[in-house]
Amino acid sequence: MTKHDFINRMAEMHSITKKESELIVDRFNSTLTDCLAIGEEVSFSNMYKFGVKQMKARIGADPRNQMPIQIKGRKVPYCRFGKGLKEVVEKL
Repeated sequence: MTKHDFINRMAEMHSITKKESELIVDRFNSTLTDCLAIGEEVSFSNMYKFGVKQMKARIGADPRNQMPIQIKGRKVPYCRFGKGLKEVVEKL
């Protein structure tokens, strides 16, 4: 499902306009991005949790010649799914 499809489905399910639905989705994404950018964790109980993980620097291999290379540490976003969402999906 694309963002466009999701917006249409949300508008249909909740009897709101597509423009209102798109505004809600865009504001959610913007707020989530802003929270993650400052290092906050966003959690919806039993559904999902978004956060940022610090990956350590490590030694890797260059895929072209297998020579060792230094890979810098970096921050990566993650999403963990909660028990409630997993149970709903399992019942499908």
